[in-house]
Amino acid sequence: MKLAIITVAINCLKESIQTIDSIQTSHPYELIFIDNGSTDGTKDWLTSRKDIISYKNPIVSGLAACWNLGIKRAIDDNCDLFLIINNDLILAKNTINNLVNRFQESDIIMATGVNDQTITPDKMRALEKEYIKNEPINNHPDFSCFMINKTCLDKVGFFDENFRVAYFEDNAFHADIALSGLGEKVISIVSATYYHLGSQTSKNNPNLRPIIEKAFVNNKKYFINKYGCEPRGDIENMIKDYYKYPFNDKNYSYKSFKEKKSMLEIDNLW
Repeated sequence: MKLAIITVAINCLKESIQTIDSIQTSHPYELIFIDNGSTDGTKDWLTSRKDIISYKNPIVSGLAACWNLGIKRAIDDNCDLFLIINNDLILAKNTINNLVNRFQESDIIMATGVNDQTITPDKMRALEKEYIKNEPINNHPDFSCFMINKTCLDKVGFFDENFRVAYFEDNAFHADIALSGLGEKVISIVSATYYHLGSQTSKNNPNLRPIIEKAFVNNKKYFINKYGCEPRGDIENMIKDYYKYPFNDKNYSYKSFKEKKSMLEIDNLW
C-alpha cells in the first residue's frame, strides 16, 4: 500500500520539524505539508525540503479544506491510505506501521492512534509497542492522528469545508460515518501511540485567537443547524438524535451535500 501523510501548519516551525522527524515506517509514502499562512520561516524550510510536497498559502477556508486538498493530491498520486496528523505530535517508532497493518487485515475505514502523555516526547520517539489485532470500536476518535482509506471517502465523502478555520469539522465527519451505518468500522489502535504537545497553533499565533474563537462559535452554530443538535458522544446517540438528512432536508444526503454546499447560504452564519 502507498501511504500519504498529510499535515497542516500555521507557523510552529519547531514543532513541525519535530513531528516530521518522528515519522518512521517501512511502507512507501509521500509527505504533503500544507502551510496555511506562516511567517516564521516555514515557507523557506519547505522550499529546502525537496522530499516534501508543499502547498503554501492555499486559497481555502480552514482545516477541513486543507485536509481535503491534501487528500485529493494523494488520490491523484495513487495513494491507498491517508494519514492525517497534527503538526505538534511525536510519533512512536512503529505507530504508522501498526495503523497500516490493521487496514491490511480488515475492512475498517478509519483508525486513530492513542495520545500517551505518560512518557516524554524523546522516549516516545523510540517506543515500539507490540501490535495488537483486536482493537475496540472508537466512539470518541481523536482527529490529531487518524488514518482513512478510499472506501471511507467513497462511502462518506470528504470533509465539509463549510466548517471554516477550525472546530467541529471532526465531529461532523464522525457524524457522517455514523449516519452512513459505518460507525463500527472506526477503531482505536492502542499500539499506535504518539505524544501530542497540544494547542501549539493557538500558543504560537496569539493574533489568531479572536478568529479562532469566532470560528468555534460559528462552526458550532453551523453544526447544530446541519445535524439538529450539539455533537453527541457515542454512535448510538448520533443515530438517535441527529437529523437523518443535512438540515433535515430530504433533498440532501450527508455525502451528496458536500458537493452541493453552494446551494445553501452558508455565509449567513458568518
